[in-house]
Amino acid sequence: VLFIDHLPYAITSNIKMTLINVFFLYGVIACVILLIVNRKFNYFLSASILTLMFLLNIAFDKYQLLNQKKFMVYNIPKHTAINFIDGDDNIMVSDIMLSNDNLKFHVKNNWIDKGIQSEKVVNLEQLKKEHLVSNIFKIDNKNLFTKHNYFQYYNYKIAIIDKNIIPFIPTKKIEVDIIIWTQNSKISLNKVSQLYSFKILIIDSSNSTYVTEKLEKECKLLGITNWVISRKGAYSIDL
Repeated sequence: VLFIDHLPYAITSNIKMTLINVFFLYGVIACVILLIVNRKFNYFLSASILTLMFLLNIAFDKYQLLNQKKFMVYNIPKHTAINFIDGDDNIMVSDIMLSNDNLKFHVKNNWIDKGIQSEKVVNLEQLKKEHLVSNIFKIDNKNLFTKHNYFQYYNYKIAIIDKNIIPFIPTKKIEVDIIIWTQNSKISLNKVSQLYSFKILIIDSSNSTYVTEKLEKECKLLGITNWVISRKGAYSIDL
């Protein structure tokens, strides 16, 4: 095993294999073995049909992956990790870089499942700096716009509430789909609800247990739908 391990191209990694494709593949192997043993045309025909079905299923799965539009917030303790998947374009916005093993451990299997071959990792703090006018240079995806603590992915709008948020008085509420609460922000949820009109509050894993429980109580009092990442796991939607 160690010898084979060191041969060039001996190991293939990051393979996505669905359950139905496993059945097709084992069916092909079984038919080929029976063909060698019994030399009957029916086994050759069965192996050919199963191979064709296997390839067609892979092609259909690839077509679906190329048309996927996903938004995710991962459960990485003490960190923020927001993922935008647009077909085979993969953009990760996080306060830790991909070289960090903690990030790879939490996201790699999901990327394999979604058929992602590469990634763009953008530092959340750098993205929110005042001198960045838009996302064009930094993110390079025409369907994802960002400005400071605001993201728009297609028609889906996201606002981030962090420790650096500065309260302001808007002429009318800013409409977004999701609020992501990060980094133990000290602003009150009541104040945020006066600034934004939103459908759900995501409390990510960068918040302490105290802040998370406090926000849950405030959500209950204000009738706000919430999703606690540290308890319910990653938040994911298909657009």
